[in-house]
Amino acid sequence: MFTSGMVCQHATVLTESPLVLYPRSAQFCSECLRTAPCNTHDSMRKREELEKEKHLSKYQRMARRLIGALGEERALEAVSELCFVELGKDDVESRIIGALHLNVFGLEQGSVLLQACSLLNHSCEPNCFVELIPDQEPMIRLVASQEIPAMTELTVAYVDLQLPFQERSAYLEWAFGFKCQCPRCRRES
Repeated sequence: MFTSGMVCQHATVLTESPLVLYPRSAQFCSECLRTAPCNTHDSMRKREELEKEKHLSKYQRMARRLIGALGEERALEAVSELCFVELGKDDVESRIIGALHLNVFGLEQGSVLLQACSLLNHSCEPNCFVELIPDQEPMIRLVASQEIPAMTELTVAYVDLQLPFQERSAYLEWAFGFKCQCPRCRRES
């Protein structure tokens, strides 16, 4: 994804509503990531549903929520678009879990699957970051972390930028299957 014109530092580049939300802890509502208790959503979820989900991984829960909201076929189509590949229909949940692993953003409040932001590439010197918009149900924004010239690729960090080069590089290769070639990694290698 590239800019069409110059973007000022701290400007909102885009906003979008997440396809799926998953709270980091019980202190956030699993529907909107607002601070719990959320009067709008807490009464909607039954205690039995929460008990059933306890043993599932974060990605299993997100996959099941996506399938529940969209149905198997539409969920598979939505995730296939993020991956630029055709996902087979033999084990829908497993394929969606794999796609979620590569496309979910981690925020302080929890994890989110975003359609437009999932198309962003990584850089260890990113020019953007993703954040939850306070007091909106739920909206995420992509914010410019620096001034970005026209026709520049928008990038975000897939990894903790405080990590030293070797750890960042090893993690990106293990988790995402690529060796980072950003300017910072080229300088530090």
